Amino acid sequence: MFTCASITLLNNGGKAVTARLKEIKNEIAALLYEAKEIVRRSNKYEYEKAKAYWVGPINAALNGNPMWTMEMTIQKLDDKNDMAQNNS
Repeated sequence: MFTCASITLLNNGGKAVTARLKEIKNEIAALLYEAKEIVRRSNKYEYEKAKAYWVGPINAALNGNPMWTMEMTIQKLDDKNDMAQNNS
């Protein structure tokens, strides 16, 4: 769901968009860590399943899946914004 701030960022583009995406990525990572710790403290068996089935893929998408990561998307947008500014 878009907030008013998100819509303003989309309209303005540039570094504001990638800065907000980085904030969102960090928020997701923090929430993932919190969820992982809750499960880990609750039940070792469920923790191992969680790591394999949903924690790992989410973490990989944020930080290091060889296919495509959120960080790669942010970098591509930054590169395109830099090129647009250099051409104007």
